[in-house]
Amino acid sequence: KKKKKNTTQPKKMTTVSPTIKFFRWALLSAGFVYGVSHKSTLEKQENVLKAKEAAKEEAEKAQVESKKASDSANSTLITDPTAEGFDLEKVLVSFSETDAAKSK
Repeated sequence: KKKKKNTTQPKKMTTVSPTIKFFRWALLSAGFVYGVSHKSTLEKQENVLKAKEAAKEEAEKAQVESKKASDSANSTLITDPTAEGFDLEKVLVSFSETDAAKSK
């Protein structure tokens, strides 16, 4: 007996309905548009957060600089009333400036 060779031919491809093709492309396009718009929204939110962080850092730097300036001014201030060169008016002005800075 002779064995038959397995010569099966591939099945013919059936055509896809035009309605299905339309919906596939429509959903793909809708997904693309959604992705682009969502990315744009996220980028705007990120830019707002970065701006807030930058402003906060600037405020902190300014606060540190003002503290350094007041510390250097206070370091030459003599607060001991028994020491030579003590000036009560300078001490009172210094204390009022630090209180005003703290209340802001």
